Amino acid sequence: MKFRSILSVFVLSALLPCGGSAQGSQVQAITLADLQTLPLVLFKPNDEVRVLGRHRAGDGGGGIFVYSQWGTEPVDNAMVVATSTGLGRWVRKPGRGPVMVDWFGPEKDGSRDVSDKIRAAFAAAQRHRLPVVFGTGTYLIDSAEAVPLHSGLSVEAYGATFLFPRHDFLGERRMFSGESITDFRWEGGTIKGMRSNWAVATTAIGLELKGPGIARVTLRRMAFEDINGPGIHILGTKASYAQDVTIDRVTLERCGLPMYDWQSDEYQRTRSIYPPRVRWDLIGMLRIESFANLTIKDSSFLSSSGESMDLNGGAGLRFINNQIRNSGFGGIFFRYVHRVTVEDSTVENSSSRGFTSEGDCWDVTVENLRITRSGRESIRLKGNQRNFRFINCEVGDAGWRRDPGRDAEIRLIDKVEDVRFEGLRMAPAAEPAHAIVLEDQVRGVYFERVGSTGSVRILCTSGSNPKVGSFPDAKQIIVTAEELAALVASNY
Repeated sequence: MKFRSILSVFVLSALLPCGGSAQGSQVQAITLADLQTLPLVLFKPNDEVRVLGRHRAGDGGGGIFVYSQWGTEPVDNAMVVATSTGLGRWVRKPGRGPVMVDWFGPEKDGSRDVSDKIRAAFAAAQRHRLPVVFGTGTYLIDSAEAVPLHSGLSVEAYGATFLFPRHDFLGERRMFSGESITDFRWEGGTIKGMRSNWAVATTAIGLELKGPGIARVTLRRMAFEDINGPGIHILGTKASYAQDVTIDRVTLERCGLPMYDWQSDEYQRTRSIYPPRVRWDLIGMLRIESFANLTIKDSSFLSSSGESMDLNGGAGLRFINNQIRNSGFGGIFFRYVHRVTVEDSTVENSSSRGFTSEGDCWDVTVENLRITRSGRESIRLKGNQRNFRFINCEVGDAGWRRDPGRDAEIRLIDKVEDVRFEGLRMAPAAEPAHAIVLEDQVRGVYFERVGSTGSVRILCTSGSNPKVGSFPDAKQIIVTAEELAALVASNY
């Protein structure tokens, strides 16, 4: 802080506008408007002025500004403020602390679009290599273009709500989006849609990261609510996976509504009276494609419209201590993934399946997973699945949709081999078609220490060879849990 002479302070006191004052050796202005009217004749380069607020004292927009005599930076009335003569600049002294979004004067009552002010705050953070902090309030994001994210950005948004407005247009709308970014962290805040008021043609995405080179991303203590489409969408490439992504204590609720591809060439050409194809690439509250080393822990997936999640193509998935309830379609769902660990999680009341693995998955360990009241199957493995271990898992009450041919606690289909169930506990519904279904080239299925509240109905179709005895093809076997264990023991 620079010190003024007694004469300079006296002259300043006489010349300052009504909003400003000189206190001892420190020049002080009430607002940014007062700062802009200070007479420059009394300031030397690098002199400092303390501003108490942007529009009024204490509104969060104040701080210390330094006089830059030859400054030509663009004026944004947050980090850079014009002088009384237009020559030089007043430049905010950020110090070592974060960039405060309040400096940029956003309305925090949800009444007006503030996307430009958030963009400016992020850009300032990038220039100064500082984190960003949002104040408590509601920030309306009503922009056709997403607010861009950048590498190295760290955001703290506890107490902030980011609101999508109503949209009546065909297409997609993203709130925050970044391409090929690294070392990105976001903590706190709620990204919220207005789904009940939205046109069904609009797809919304809360936070999207895409492109090659994505690495070291952490999303922590965030919430996503009422979004038409994925709350989180991370899209790596087959040539460059998104690496080292952590989703920690995140809640996704009432997101993931399946959307139609209204903008497809086929639909635009034919103008069919029927809806076009579903955008399967945007189904799911959480959608991550092409990843390496993905950790999802201590998170909640509640009341999804479609899949709770779709994890597609990757290596190294850790899914630890998560809760899934009331899924509109499926619970845990991954495809083309290997080296998977699922631990200490629950899936309750999914309309379709509790746990689904499809398309070339291997080296999967599932421990202490509890699945109850799935509309179809509790567990479904389909197509080139190998080396699975289910340890101390519990399934029950599957098949409440009464869908003939699809009801089962466990269904293994089409080239499934080397699957071991250890310490499995089953509570089959009163009228499922079967508790266990093994069909079409299923090999090497082992059951150890099985417990069941009722008889175990097993269906083995052509080509299946489970390690529970020699069953005739396409014949139903009904055994007790004790008999199932005995059959297993006799085949070791």
